[in-house]
Amino acid sequence: MPSLLLSGQTFSYQINRKKIRSLRLSITSKNSFSLSAPLLTPTLFINNFIHQHRAWIVKSAAKFSDFPPLSSLSSLSLLGQTYPLLFSQSSKNNILISRLQKKIIVNTTSLSQTHLVSLFQKRFKLYAKKAVAKEIKTFPQFSYKHLTVRNQKSRFGSCSSRANLNFNWQIIFFPVDKFRHIILHELVHLKVKNHSKFFWQTLASYDPDWKANNLWLKKQGTNCYIIQP
Repeated sequence: MPSLLLSGQTFSYQINRKKIRSLRLSITSKNSFSLSAPLLTPTLFINNFIHQHRAWIVKSAAKFSDFPPLSSLSSLSLLGQTYPLLFSQSSKNNILISRLQKKIIVNTTSLSQTHLVSLFQKRFKLYAKKAVAKEIKTFPQFSYKHLTVRNQKSRFGSCSSRANLNFNWQIIFFPVDKFRHIILHELVHLKVKNHSKFFWQTLASYDPDWKANNLWLKKQGTNCYIIQP
């Protein structure tokens, strides 16, 4: 993995070429970052982009919370079900979730944090979107236009004025009742746009424990994250 010196600090980094339109930087640890770029972006342009954003990289990395390396995790909890986490160095990169064998197998070409962050996000974002969509289907009285899961830094979920639902993909690591509470909170916003008394009354009709769930999320929610949002 390449590295470079920024403001006296050495950073390792990974470049991911994708079918996107613009360059995107993401901090993955206190001394590493990843950059997503359109497929045909020249290397010189990428290097210039990194140089132009060096101050942001250094500042953002300094704020990065100390999450344990993903390679050090021995288990992972998905919606209340704990699975042993097994890493296997391989020529392929994929993550297999075996409910039958009750384990998660991470096949990877590298155990570096930057590489694993990219691999985990790709696999579990897909898992999260399916899990959220499945939960929403249990409440057919609510209708929405679009559903996305993403790295929302300050919110567990959101609902736009156009009835689009967005969720932080890492809520799949929360207990099931907290996961459901987050989804119900945004579903109710489809009908009640504010946090009025009527909103909380409506939410309580679906989630009687909303107060306890809301308090837990404020105090402990981000502790369940495995990757810096």
